[in-house]
Amino acid sequence: MAVTDQPKPAAPEAQAAGPGNVDQIRDIIFGPQMQDYERRFGRLEQRVEKEVAALRDDTAKRLDALEKYVKREIETVLGRLKAETEERSEAVKEQAHELDETAKRLGQLSERTTAAQRELHTEILEQSKSLRDDLHRAQETISAELTGAADELRKDKAGRDELASLLVDLAKHLSGDVAERLKKEASGPANARK
Repeated sequence: MAVTDQPKPAAPEAQAAGPGNVDQIRDIIFGPQMQDYERRFGRLEQRVEKEVAALRDDTAKRLDALEKYVKREIETVLGRLKAETEERSEAVKEQAHELDETAKRLGQLSERTTAAQRELHTEILEQSKSLRDDLHRAQETISAELTGAADELRKDKAGRDELASLLVDLAKHLSGDVAERLKKEASGPANARK
């Protein structure tokens, strides 16, 4: 049925019927079109519901796929992170072990250095004592030699004094003898002249 722009005049009994009759009149005039619209809206609604359901299913599938992909990527990243963490942990352990070894070597070197310093200090002390003893002995020897030489000089001096005294006594004695002889010699020629 074709719909015209001009509404058909209502039947006289429809005008008298009132508002309830308006619905009936409308049903008569627009009934088949309304039913067609209702069918179309029903099909459209079914199609929209199917499209929405399909879209919902597609979205759910895509979200599941995205979730799986994200989980895989997170697991991959976590795996890499764990592996890198383990590698760095191993590297840190190795470096800590190397540092411990270096510290032990430094400790041993320090102990050896300390022992060598002690030995050197002891050796220097011994050498110092030995040199002090040698110097003391040399000083005592020199002092004894000087004392001996001084004693000899004193003895020699005393011997010279005694020698001088003897010589003086001898000179006196000789001078007395010479004087007497001279006297005798002097008196002797005079006696001879007499």
